[in-house]
Amino acid sequence: MVKLGQLWLNGGSWDGTQVVSADWVTASTGAQVATGEPPADHYGYQWWVTEADGHPAYAAVGYAGQLIEVVPALDLVVAVSSVEEVGNAQAGSYMNIVSTIIAPALRP
Repeated sequence: MVKLGQLWLNGGSWDGTQVVSADWVTASTGAQVATGEPPADHYGYQWWVTEADGHPAYAAVGYAGQLIEVVPALDLVVAVSSVEEVGNAQAGSYMNIVSTIIAPALRP
């Protein structure tokens, strides 16, 4: 999950090799559809478009709270793997942690 986030953070490049088109990375992480549902008010191509501590960000959200969130301005990739059980947080909760705790800790 971290490697996928890192690939997108690097504009589709891995170890100097362009694996995914940089244009596709840009398009996929841009707002394509307004959802009106926080914490990500827009959706790209398989990525939720959001922000973390005021920085543009995007997140892949999966079953039972799985999350990959990328905050390019902070050179940050966060991956969370979770299981569906009563009391476990969902991806929105993890996105909130990225925005309110992790991203602010990286301020210059």
